Amino acid sequence: MPRAEPVAIVGAGVTTPIGQDVAAFWSALLT
Repeated sequence: MPRAEPVAIVGAGVTTPIGQDVAAFWSALLT
């Protein structure tokens, strides 16, 4: 199984491979 990309969640902000803020993250997650 490949390792997942590291995901950091700090307060209301997120830094992930699919989005650099909460709105982009949820938008990418839901589409």
